[in-house]
Amino acid sequence: MVLSLRKLAIMREMKIERMCDMICTNIPKLRGVLKEKGITQRDLAKKLEMNESTVSRKFKHYGYDFTIGEVKKIAQVLDMSHKDAIEIFLSDDSHKCEIH
Repeated sequence: MVLSLRKLAIMREMKIERMCDMICTNIPKLRGVLKEKGITQRDLAKKLEMNESTVSRKFKHYGYDFTIGEVKKIAQVLDMSHKDAIEIFLSDDSHKCEIH
C-alpha cells in the first residue's frame, strides 16, 4: 500500500489509528460517477493504461491498492472537482470498508 507523507500527516492530525479509516475508497460513489459519465471499468482501465482485471481487482478491494498517481489520473479522467475526489478517495465516512 502506497501512502503519501500528506496522507500520513492527515492521519496523525485526525488521530486515525487504522489506515482503512482513511484510505478506503468509496467504491459505490466512484461507480456512480463512472455511470454518470458513461465510462465503464474497461474504459477507465484503458485511460489508466492498466489491465481491466487489475482495475476490477482494485475496485473489489475497495481501492486499497490505488496509488496516489492512479487516484490523480482517475480524478482527471472523470473531471472531478477537488471536493468530489476527496469525498471519494479520502472520505472519513464509514461506508463499511472491510478487509478481505
